[in-house]
Amino acid sequence: MKKHHIILNGMIFFLLSGQMAVAAPTDQRNTGSEVTQSTTAVAEPRLASLAKSEMTTDVTAPAAAIGQDSKEQPTELAPPPPFVQAIQRVLGDKKRRQAKAGGITIHHKKLIRKMYEANGWMPLWTSSSILSLTYSLENLSSDGLTPADYEFEAIEPLLIDPTPSVATADQAAEYDILLTESYLRAIYNLYYGKVDASRLDKDNNYGEIRDKIERSTMHLSWIKQGCIEKAFDWARPDNSLYQDLKLALHDYRYLALNGGWPKIPNGKTIKPGKKDKRVKVLREFLTITGDLIVEPVVDTGRTSATPEQSSVKVTIAPSGETALEQPAASSETEQPATAELENQASAEPEKQTVVEVKKRPAVNNSIVYDKELVNAVKKFQRRHGLKPDGAIGKGTLKVMNMPVETRIDQLKLSLERQRWYYPKDLDEYLVVDLAGFRTYWVKDLKIIW
Repeated sequence: MKKHHIILNGMIFFLLSGQMAVAAPTDQRNTGSEVTQSTTAVAEPRLASLAKSEMTTDVTAPAAAIGQDSKEQPTELAPPPPFVQAIQRVLGDKKRRQAKAGGITIHHKKLIRKMYEANGWMPLWTSSSILSLTYSLENLSSDGLTPADYEFEAIEPLLIDPTPSVATADQAAEYDILLTESYLRAIYNLYYGKVDASRLDKDNNYGEIRDKIERSTMHLSWIKQGCIEKAFDWARPDNSLYQDLKLALHDYRYLALNGGWPKIPNGKTIKPGKKDKRVKVLREFLTITGDLIVEPVVDTGRTSATPEQSSVKVTIAPSGETALEQPAASSETEQPATAELENQASAEPEKQTVVEVKKRPAVNNSIVYDKELVNAVKKFQRRHGLKPDGAIGKGTLKVMNMPVETRIDQLKLSLERQRWYYPKDLDEYLVVDLAGFRTYWVKDLKIIW
């Protein structure tokens, strides 16, 4: 059994077994892998009208003269239509590894050429498939990738309006090739990652293994059907950790849009049970990060319950007006005060709705580092690989004061690492968490121990 290992961000991965099920793109990092998918009905290509209008009969064979063998008659081959000529001209001959279109290097030339051959050298892209590509490229942001890297300037007008007027066959051919190149670059980056890990870490001995399965026809099928997001999902790492990282990236971007979190001033270690003016800022920080859960409270917007009352009742008339009711005396057997709607199905037309509402707790301005905050800090410390002792010293404070933008960059890097060492075919491996002093045996995407 062959063993590989990789050291990434304090984590050692021992790859025990498995065979890759991956396409065989060129040596370039932005080369596309190939997709497997069954072919269904194919839509009419967007540029097909231009190509078909210029088509002529491929072969003309004059009728054989009476008494003369037809094999002796010469066969005249019609020249290919302008679109075919333009496609072949841009891609060049088979010996050249790369080509250029619209000033963009075509890294996937070999694969693209196969796709056009399978499609009879006709346009690959329709209006619907271009719209699907536009949506899918924008959605790459959720993977930590930059959509603009695939939205080439030459095809940007097409991505905005997929039905522009095309002046020449050369222009139509360049558009079609660039759309295909954009698609394949995204597929490759989602499957293998955008950065070559071996160039960043000399100890990385786990390279890209390809099965050399021909999948150009399957790529063509996804494009013609306009199922670009389905193709991208195929290329993404298929494990829960990758999905969790995407959700975290979404949440932290939301926090960034809302100003992030406050910085906690430096000072002496904050210990449980002690008083410190920074506790107010600490409470706000932990609430924003979600480590301190503050239960949401319904507010009538008109008044609040007295300290002795557990709830207030609000009567909502059909007109929408509200009026407070005196609450019944609380008892030990009373149900928890929740926003409970009492519907009266058989009431008269003038029926009213009674809503029971919790009272809003007073804002906690205490400077005491109490048990609730200590537990929230321990939760934060565990999430970040720190000793969960509840004490807020220099180490914990440094992690807390890390800007939200830095956290976003870390999540994007973690997503990229997932694309490096979590390809679909690794059925068994060991994970060594150096920082956490733990080892995991993973088999079939499940932790055995």
